Amino acid sequence: MKKILAPSLASIFLFVCSSNVVLADYMTCDNDPPSSDTYCQGSAGENWEKYTNKPSSFNSDHRFYKGGQTFNRSRYNWTVFPLGGNSTGEYSVGFYLNSASFTGNANYYIEGMNIGGLDQNTAPVGWNNFPYKTHPWSNGKQAHVAVEPLSINSSVGADGVRVYYSTNTIVSTQENTVESENLKLDAASIKEKMLNAIDYYNYVRGSFLYDFSNSNQKYTIDFEVDQSKNLGSNIVLKDSSTKENLFRVTSSSNEIIQVDEKNKKYSKSSKTAERTKILAPRISKDKGPDGEEANQYMYRNDPANASAASTVTFPQTIAFWLDDELKNYKITGQEDLLNRKATVIEGKLSKELSEKLLSTSFKLWVDTETGILLKLNTFNVDGVVINKIVVNDISFDYKKTIFDTSNNKGYVPQQ
Repeated sequence: MKKILAPSLASIFLFVCSSNVVLADYMTCDNDPPSSDTYCQGSAGENWEKYTNKPSSFNSDHRFYKGGQTFNRSRYNWTVFPLGGNSTGEYSVGFYLNSASFTGNANYYIEGMNIGGLDQNTAPVGWNNFPYKTHPWSNGKQAHVAVEPLSINSSVGADGVRVYYSTNTIVSTQENTVESENLKLDAASIKEKMLNAIDYYNYVRGSFLYDFSNSNQKYTIDFEVDQSKNLGSNIVLKDSSTKENLFRVTSSSNEIIQVDEKNKKYSKSSKTAERTKILAPRISKDKGPDGEEANQYMYRNDPANASAASTVTFPQTIAFWLDDELKNYKITGQEDLLNRKATVIEGKLSKELSEKLLSTSFKLWVDTETGILLKLNTFNVDGVVINKIVVNDISFDYKKTIFDTSNNKGYVPQQ
């Protein structure tokens, strides 16, 4: 019999020096809440299958998208009603991730606005929070939150969600300024750059191979990301063998177009260009399923929306592998890679990521100047490479591009 988890409201106070940093008052809702729940509702689009008896998932169940070769913008939706019947403020969201089957790139939405993507395959276990984007409650009475697969073959999931009443105390807006070059090799500096890579470059373009055996994903991505006033990005996902274009994402300062090249379909959504900084610790402790301790991770937004390329251009999920409490990593040297100085980091994966990625350890090559990920390997217990990311070429030489989100000729709208 499924245990019903009632929506929770918690009052939190921000102590930056504490290991228990809480965002604000929040409500927690599971996927598929019971009809008797007056504060939470859930609805699933096509191909979202429900799985029960999953002890690692929030409330022992989750939804899983199995879409195959056709992109159809199918979403899982949560509707959350504030305690007391209405709220005059704004809210932000966080998502619980702890399933080995969640291996795709996901897009997240509040009130229909794209608030960013996340590679669920490399994301850490716990609460993955997006405090940077707040939005007024719909009519002061509802919060509408959704997740959808980024592209074809994206095996993404939906589990617990939190709606935070306010995050103004830990988020500040930030001007688009690039930090001065800093080639320090200590672990804290390199991790900080990975978590804030967009502060260390204005423009980057290149390509990389994404090859993860645990999820049977192998593709290449061409990327162009402009974090300057000409804000935007072009991301093209290709078949790694045939080099055929499969999927394209173009983002301007206020709009995103996603194009299914294989099936000749497209969709559009609004986005935010706001640039923010997180004032609180990026990793802290909170509660997970059944009151157990769980990490919570604070993500910054990517104003240029690098989408599936952000694992390289803004590698926050990978930086969250580096656990300062467990001391599971160390810098082992520096190498020249792609005409860049790369800091080499080696470490052990968490128990949950080890099981998910079929690996026990990892090795990273991180661009020392910017924090961009240049190469990643994970290894099994015998030292065999199981998963890898390999940047093939990269350039920071500026090239002004028009990020055209109206380029949909020959394609039909995807409903």
